[in-house]
Amino acid sequence: MSSKPKNTGGPLVIAFSAVLAVMLFVGFKGLAKTAKESYSEKQTAITQAQNQQSEKIKSRAEKSKAAIAQKQEAKAQAASPVANANVDIGKAKYALCATCHGQNGEGMAALKSPALAGQTADYIIRQLQNFKHGVRGADPAKDMAGAQMAPMAKMLSDDDMKNIAAYVGTLTGKAVHTLTGDAAAGKAKYALCATCHGPNAEGMPAMKSPGLTNLPDYYVVSQLKNFKSGVRGSDPSKDMHGSMMAPMAKMLSEEDMKNLAAYIKTLAK
Repeated sequence: MSSKPKNTGGPLVIAFSAVLAVMLFVGFKGLAKTAKESYSEKQTAITQAQNQQSEKIKSRAEKSKAAIAQKQEAKAQAASPVANANVDIGKAKYALCATCHGQNGEGMAALKSPALAGQTADYIIRQLQNFKHGVRGADPAKDMAGAQMAPMAKMLSDDDMKNIAAYVGTLTGKAVHTLTGDAAAGKAKYALCATCHGPNAEGMPAMKSPGLTNLPDYYVVSQLKNFKSGVRGSDPSKDMHGSMMAPMAKMLSEEDMKNLAAYIKTLAK
């Protein structure tokens, strides 16, 4: 005689299993949420740590950059020809220079004198030395303006020249121009000049070349003529830098010179 299987719980077991399944699901979900939150917190902490480290590195880099800049500035000042110059003495000495070059170093068109404001100290000192020692202005018949400078320079000591150059560096006078020319044509011609005078005619200390942007156009043309004719730069042993200009000027017509001067004016800030 067969017997029926015993009821092992029926609905109660099913209900219990369902409850257990729900509990397990909720538990796993909670664990997953906790794990996700924990992972997120760890990632946030890692990101914060990385950001902090990045800021530290950036700060160290900026301090290092500033230190290098300070060293370079100190080195440049030490190498400057006017590093130990006295501006006040230079100002007093400049009173005589102002007669022809203007109170603010703007130059004087009536006297055909150049502006000095904005010019490099090295160039001013070198040209004063050239006037003093007869490299420039030795022949009034060929260079009347230079001949007027020569006796002025002969009165100056080396320290006087440095002090004057330092004071001139504080002046802000703007040159007055009197000529006309084709700036576009001058730009094409200036490409060769840029090699030594810089793309913006700012001058290049390494080349000992002057800035051109605050020179009056009449002075630019007159000096190009002097280089072309041999009044300047004819003797490399006395004026090495001027001798580099001479062959450049010989390639220029007077019209080219005026066009160059017109273009250089456009570079002035």
